[in-house]
Parts: sequence; C-alpha cells; structure tokens
Amino acid sequence: MKKKYLIVILFCLFLTLDGLSQYMPNPSFEGTPQPDIPPPGWAICTMGLSTPDVQPGNFGVYLPPSDGDTYLGMTAREDFTWEDVHTGLITPLSIDSCYIIKIDLAFQQYVATYNMQPITLNIYGHNTVCDKNNLLWQSPAISNEDWLTYEFLIHPELNDITDIVLEAYYTSTPAYWGYILMDNIRIETTPNFDLGNDTTLTICEGDSLVLDPGSGFVSYLWQDGSSEPTFLVDTTGLYWVQAFIEEGCSWTDSIFITIEEYTDLESEMLDSTFVCEGQEVTIIAEIINGAPPYTFEWLGLPDTTAEVTVSADSSMYFYVLVTDQCGMSISDSIKLVVIENPEINLGNDTLICPDGTFELHAGGGFVQYIWQDGSGDSVLTVTQPGIYWVEVTSVFGCSARDSIIIDLFPAIPLDIGNDTILCIGESLLLVAGGEFASYLWQDNSTDSTIIVNTSGVYWVTVTDLNGCHATDTIDISFLPLPEIDLGEDFTMCSGEEQIITPGPGYVSYLWQDDDTSQTYTVLQTGLYWVTVYNGCGDDTDSVYIEVYPQPEPDLGPDTTICNNE
Repeated sequence: MKKKYLIVILFCLFLTLDGLSQYMPNPSFEGTPQPDIPPPGWAICTMGLSTPDVQPGNFGVYLPPSDGDTYLGMTAREDFTWEDVHTGLITPLSIDSCYIIKIDLAFQQYVATYNMQPITLNIYGHNTVCDKNNLLWQSPAISNEDWLTYEFLIHPELNDITDIVLEAYYTSTPAYWGYILMDNIRIETTPNFDLGNDTTLTICEGDSLVLDPGSGFVSYLWQDGSSEPTFLVDTTGLYWVQAFIEEGCSWTDSIFITIEEYTDLESEMLDSTFVCEGQEVTIIAEIINGAPPYTFEWLGLPDTTAEVTVSADSSMYFYVLVTDQCGMSISDSIKLVVIENPEINLGNDTLICPDGTFELHAGGGFVQYIWQDGSGDSVLTVTQPGIYWVEVTSVFGCSARDSIIIDLFPAIPLDIGNDTILCIGESLLLVAGGEFASYLWQDNSTDSTIIVNTSGVYWVTVTDLNGCHATDTIDISFLPLPEIDLGEDFTMCSGEEQIITPGPGYVSYLWQDDDTSQTYTVLQTGLYWVTVYNGCGDDTDSVYIEVYPQPEPDLGPDTTICNNE
C-alpha cells in the first residue's frame, strides 16, 4: 500500500487582543465607565442625539464584560432617535480580501426606569467617516441576556474600507425603547492556511509526500498549473498553491522541500556504561539515517520511545529494536555494568556523658565524606546529642549514607550541701553519696564522706558506672565567740555628736535603749552599752560618756572710771 505523509495542518488565524490592534483601535471598548460618552478611539456620528455609554455601572447595567474591563452600550428611543459610534481602521480592509468579523452582543431589559425591547446592530463600512451607504451586516434582534458571539464574512467590492460605523436600530416600526451591549470585536483574514516550514525529509521507495491546504475552498491552483485539492511531492523543489473560497478571495502559501536519498539505519548507542547499584540511568538509542519517525521496542520493557529510564542491582544487557517509517529495522544493545555501593556503618545509637565527647568513624578508602554539618573529614567528634549522618563516595562515584542517634546519660545527682557557717569547735560531715564508682576530694581523699572542722572551700569529683563525672563545691566558715570593745570612758562638749560602734559583721546588735543599729549617736551624759551576736555566741561592752556644758564667761557690765584709777 502506498504511504503518504501529511505534513500540513490547516488552521484559522485567531488574532489575540494585541493582534487586533492591527485593524482598529480599542476593539474591546476599554475606558472609564461613564454615561453619554464613547470609549477612547471611538467617536459619535450623530452629534447631539447619539450618547452611547461605557459600561458597566451606569443606569443599573452590571453584566460582567466578555473581554477586558468595560464594554459599550447604545440605545434606540421611541422618539425615533438612536445612537451610533465610528472608528478609523489602523489597517484598511482590502478590496481584494475576505474577512470574518466577530462581535460579542447581549441584551439589557431594564435600563434606568425604562423597560427595553430587543434591537439590532447595524455595521457599516466605507472609505469616508460616518458613511452609512455600505451596510456590512445587520444582526438579528438581540434578546440574549448573556454574551453571545456573532460572526459574518465580508468581501469589500467597491473600495478599501477605512472607517467602521456601529449603529443601534429597531427591528420594526413604530419606534420603541431598546438597548444593546457590545464587546470584543475581532477581525480575521480568510481564507488562511499554512503549508508549513521548509523541510528536509527522506521518502521511502514508491511513496510521496501530500501537500494539503485544507478543506473549505472551492478551487486550487498549484505551481504546475494543476487544480487538485492536494499535491504529491517526491522530488526536491519549491511548491506553492493558491486556494479560492466561494466569495472569490484567495490565499497563497509556499514551501521548499528537500528530498534526501534513503540511507540504511545506523545505531550510535554506547556498548556499555557503569552505574551504581540501584541507580536510575537513562539509556538513549541514538539512531541516524533511515526515514524518521522511528519506533522503538525495548526487550522486556513497556517503553516505546528512544529514551528509557532503568535501574539494576547487577550487571545486565538491555536490547532495543528500531524500525523506521519505511519498515527497515536495526537492533542494538547496551550493557549496564553495576558497581556495588560502598559499605558504611557508624555503629549503633549510643549515649555519651554530658561533659564528654565521642568520635564517629566513617572508615577509610573513600574519595569524599560529607557529614550533616558540611564537614569533610573521615572522623567527626560529637559533644552534643542529636542525629548525625555521613555520606561517603567511592572511587567509582557510588555513594552510601548511614546515620546514628547520640543521646546523653542522665545528669549525676551530686549535692554536698549549701555554703554554711559553723562555730569554732564544731565539725561538719560532707556526704557525696554511696552509689558512685570513685570519689576525689580537694585533699585527694577518696572516701564517699569527709569531716570538716576548719574554714575553707571543699569540693568533690565523682565518677559513675558509665564513666561520667560530676563536681560539687561548698564554702564553709568557722566563727569564734564575739569579743567587742567600745573603748575607754571619755568626755565631750555639749552640742557635739559622737558615734560609737562595736564594729561590723555581727548577726544582731542590741543597745541599752533597745536600738538595733550597728552604730549609736551619743548626745548626752550616760552609760552606753551594746550586746552583739555572731551566730556562735554574744558579747557585751559598755562605756561612760560625760557631756560638759559649753563655758559662759562674764566680765560684768560696761563701766566708767576716772583717770589714774
């Protein structure tokens, strides 16, 4: 059976919003919603009577736009006045071309206080502004309250069209109130087809390539003068076709096709490749010559493409059968040589002392080490609890990973007491506990207890059965009985102040008048005493202080005597 290769797909050229700008400005009626004014790029033809609205939001019209943010609303009135707008085309509609015009239309029944009726949209096109002598299309009565797309074909026959007029109008007489909404005008050239890009291909013996501009045309003219809907190609050359539609418009496209001589299939797949155990690898069947497209059958695999992703735990072959468009086949294979992954073992999860360290050994002979903290040595020293892992890479590029959980032994409950004060002659037994493996006091004794009878700082370090250590310290002071001296009895003058004190550092003070201050201020004659307490005992001392009044000399009153008396 003779094979034909269809390489051309007919498609319609739907212009995007940006593409529409090549025909008219603002085809989607974008602007600021407001009544009685056309959107930018559009103008009123019937001045004084025509006042279109940029919607939504005016007179109770709130239908969402079919495109963009705004749309146009126009009215026909019962006084036989109606609204229109016009715009100049950026690119004229040529007299020798056909176009499909599409527009979205909708009906609004209640506008302000009016009960509107369906009306039509008239579209005029000419080469002068606001000329309504050439009706391009009249819509049916628009009664749909949601957007519908209406389309029609035009073929300018009198002149190029440079100006478009949109007019709201009645479907019948007498005149009545009506309202119509419009949005998103699209202009598409027609006919339109594409024979594709210039191409180079190989055709099997006895076959040919089919060039097809598509359906919808009434006649065709190929480069050799033939008029069939399709053309068969089996030699290198430039090919073109002009296709006509019923309205008399045509479209022409060309393509240069290079036909190459068939050459036997060849495979360029590798003979073998090294992979790590369990590693996924993509195998590509590299094929040249023949006549693409190719089909691929992998032995034992469901894949039918040139690339397959496989993994293996041991060395093995993968086979593929390749068949081209002409039915010619070639087979090839590749061997996956599997390299065993490295072995790595950080050991079992373990506990360490709170003040201890632990070394994790990843082993030797690897080309790369990566620990969880980014370090790259074969040994990692651990001081904190956590999850630790290492990834090692062998000389073949294969890698393996292992992890370990490090936790802490419970803290040692060591407490030999709080700092304390004792009296001279007393003693204190310090107990470190009896459950530890060893003890070491500050004096190098190794018992679990020690007796203290002199002032100083005492400490002990214990070691438990896990080899963990703990140290505690206590400060012990021994106090003598207090001995105070307020000094010798003394005198002082009236009006002076004298401060007496037994000295600082005692737990309590008690003066003869029950004052408890450390110092006492003397103002008058008397016996003063104080009792102090330092925690080990008390002591009392006194002092007699006499206060003398200030002297008051008197030479007598002023007097007068005689000379020589």
